[in-house]
Amino acid sequence: MIAMSQNQKKRTRTLVDLQVQLGLVRHLVVHWIVFFLVNTCALVIWIRLFQRPDLTWGESIAETGRQFFPFFVVTAALIPVFAWDSLKLSHRFAGPISRLRRTLLDIKAGRAVAPLKFRETDFWQEIASDFNDVMELDAASQQSDRETVPAWVDTEPNSPSVDDSQPIAAETPKGDGVDSASPSASQSPVVIPRLTTPSVTTNEAGHV
Repeated sequence: MIAMSQNQKKRTRTLVDLQVQLGLVRHLVVHWIVFFLVNTCALVIWIRLFQRPDLTWGESIAETGRQFFPFFVVTAALIPVFAWDSLKLSHRFAGPISRLRRTLLDIKAGRAVAPLKFRETDFWQEIASDFNDVMELDAASQQSDRETVPAWVDTEPNSPSVDDSQPIAAETPKGDGVDSASPSASQSPVVIPRLTTPSVTTNEAGHV
């Protein structure tokens, strides 16, 4: 594990995920424009019906612009301010996910990574701590696997295995008064059963 990876460098760009952040800003701007237009229509209708019913609709629109011009200017000026603030806010959750994605790509490529750490103002700090815990557990597991010698390793791999449960067949020695040409003597080996030692149990007092 290296001391400092590329993902640990401080993020200097506000726009780190175009799809997420620009989508959020676009959504906010559309809502703000709809809000602006709905308010303008409401003001025109108010003036036309209640304040100056003698005016035509065109004159009502002009009267609305004259009376509420400061309101329109302030509302239009706040649109870029709110969009920029939303972009900075989105950086607090889009940035951590972008850094986590790059870290996972480094792991997939076999590159060493440093512990994941987000900025103090970022959301989802628990994702970084959980990720670091998983990496520590994985490193400890790999270290334990390297240090553990498997108990099933055979020190003499070429030695034949013997099955204790099978009886041992011994051939009848030739000679000693036995006719080797006899079919019964040559084809019927002597089977010697394997003796097993009975288990002995003792009670608590030590008696058998």
